[in-house]
Amino acid sequence: DPYIEWEKDLTNIPARRGRIRQQNIITRLPGPKGQSRNVTSPLESFQLFFPDDELEKIVGYTNQWIDAARETLVQERDARVTNLTEIKALIGILFFAGVCKSSHQNILDLWAEDGTGIDFFRCAMSSKRFRFLLRALRFDDN
Repeated sequence: DPYIEWEKDLTNIPARRGRIRQQNIITRLPGPKGQSRNVTSPLESFQLFFPDDELEKIVGYTNQWIDAARETLVQERDARVTNLTEIKALIGILFFAGVCKSSHQNILDLWAEDGTGIDFFRCAMSSKRFRFLLRALRFDDN
């Protein structure tokens, strides 16, 4: 019979006979595991992926690059060292851009002030600083 018959009343469905296969038995409920079970806020979730001690290493390596590149930049004031808060903001902007599916959009369009840009980006940092930090971002001392 090529047709499927749907039943609204589940009492008419015959009971299954025999044993349930081992691979079909659910032994654990799906959901967060380990430390993530205790997370109560988005910030705590973020900190599981990016602990402050690891971000401090990134800040240190990035600042090393900024100090070395300061001599080659036209305006030295653009080469301010960064800090933990600014690196968290940078990563947050990158995540939010991904959530907004803005990966192929021009950076200047994301910071546009004509109503088409994303206010969150402008509140976090300027587009010039964002581009500089992306260029300077380092995960090791090489």
